Amino acid sequence: MIKYDVIQKKDIREAARMFAEVYTTICRNEGSTETMKGILDVFISPEKTDEEFFESIGKEIMFAAFDEEKIVGVILGIPGYINQLAVEPTHHKMGIAKTLMQMFADENIRRGIKEIEVKASLYAEKFYEKQGFVKSEGITDYKGLKCYPMRRSI
Repeated sequence: MIKYDVIQKKDIREAARMFAEVYTTICRNEGSTETMKGILDVFISPEKTDEEFFESIGKEIMFAAFDEEKIVGVILGIPGYINQLAVEPTHHKMGIAKTLMQMFADENIRRGIKEIEVKASLYAEKFYEKQGFVKSEGITDYKGLKCYPMRRSI
């Protein structure tokens, strides 16, 4: 059974590792090799202490999906903006991303935010459209990655 919770400091490295692994596998063709290496460098930083790592990666709004004790999905962001959303491929089509998205939206509503933005990977474009997001422009380059800027009212 999948359980959902706020990401704690003790979970941030596992969440980051899972995100980097999923993103560089699923979206590997959406950016250069250098860009993908840069993503891994940010999300797997062994030279930083746990506290430094949490502060560098930690966002104001962070939720995870757990299967037993293993993190299988994450959403990280700030009010009004999703920075990362990823689910382990073995757990796709189980409603995990949709639930994480709803948790993120609910937290934004609680904070008085009326719109959420995201730079959706080409892989995730259809998922975001199903969640009510619309493209605000065509494919753009964001830090070396191809993406669709999208937004949704909440």
